[in-house]
Amino acid sequence: MVKITEKELRIKSITDIYRGQIRPSNVNCERRHSDCLVYVLTGEATYFFEEKTVTAKPDSIIYLSHNSRYSIEVTDEHYTFIYVDFFFENPDGIIFENEIFSDKGIALLESLFEKFYKLWTLGDFADKIYCWSLLYQICFEITKISLSQYVGGTRKRQMEETAEYILQHISDKELSVSGLSKRYGISEGHFRRIFGQIYHTSPVKFITDLRIKQAKIFLREDNSAISEIADRCGFQNHYYFSKIFKSITNMTPSEYRRSHWAYL
Repeated sequence: MVKITEKELRIKSITDIYRGQIRPSNVNCERRHSDCLVYVLTGEATYFFEEKTVTAKPDSIIYLSHNSRYSIEVTDEHYTFIYVDFFFENPDGIIFENEIFSDKGIALLESLFEKFYKLWTLGDFADKIYCWSLLYQICFEITKISLSQYVGGTRKRQMEETAEYILQHISDKELSVSGLSKRYGISEGHFRRIFGQIYHTSPVKFITDLRIKQAKIFLREDNSAISEIADRCGFQNHYYFSKIFKSITNMTPSEYRRSHWAYL
């Protein structure tokens, strides 16, 4: 199952990309030195993770997380692959647990790995910068394919429409999870689960975070009263707004405004 954190996904560094082969053998990794994505080109191998065992076949991708432990059993003479070693910015910012991804869409990513390998190995400085965008694209495609396995297309579209609706009505004090779930005839509990699978946060937190982001803009850009800003951002009253704002930013709205206006 896909595990995606609520932290922003940032890649700190790319350390290596390699095209290689493992001959029949058993390989043990006590502590992986980096995060890694492996695209299997030919052959098969069995990966033994602490929580599960998976078989890697052609046109599948294995994600190996930093500091994880696992072993590989290779019995195939022609187990070949392309792998990229890298680090996420935040040590806790992994997008997946150790996992294998096999889907018809994964095969389409071979060209990205091949391009990545060629540019990183033979390209100039500009090509290496471009490789960063390729790695982000690969992560994006894996995430998109993985989510589609757990959330039907119709439900996914409904949640995307819901997110757009929230953006357009963020100042509405009556905006609620129960109201949103009724729009699509979904029970509130089921709505929360589907929304969480797609956006990796609760709908309540999604709404609150958007309101706080909007409030920060108002606090930085105009001198409206705190109560007026709270109202424009959909909070019931400025007391509740101030409490939530401080719990998220560690500053009151007034303190946040002063800290930013000091530089204007």
